[in-house]
Amino acid sequence: MKKFVIFVALLAAVGYGSSRYVTIYKANIDLAERVENHLDDINPSSIPAVQKAVIEDAGKLGVTLTPANVTVLCAPTEDKTYAQKLVVKKVGVEFVNLNTAINVEYTANFFGLGLKQKIEKSRIKQLSGTAAHNAELEKVLEDKP
Repeated sequence: MKKFVIFVALLAAVGYGSSRYVTIYKANIDLAERVENHLDDINPSSIPAVQKAVIEDAGKLGVTLTPANVTVLCAPTEDKTYAQKLVVKKVGVEFVNLNTAINVEYTANFFGLGLKQKIEKSRIKQLSGTAAHNAELEKVLEDKP
């Protein structure tokens, strides 16, 4: 009977631990998805608002964040997306882009142990595109009926 009680207690501990770990994992995945959605909202003047929105979303998922845990970056970049590179080659359009990124670091509690969680998402955001003068393109467009 003593072994049975130990077995049941051990089984309960493993079950609770697995349940808690899955909860932490799911919250991390859901928060990463929400962070990625906020990448579209970033511009130089909206950084504090995006940071606040990420913290609110984390709270809804049961993750406690402070402004020190969330870093929102927005900087001009010369990098281009693959599609932009193709357009630049063919048409000669010049693009102005921002490199936007959100980094979130927090510690999840698992049986009193701190599990470090990290989410890093970034995206190149197009601000504008200006067509350069392209004589070859103009000739093609003029020849079309």
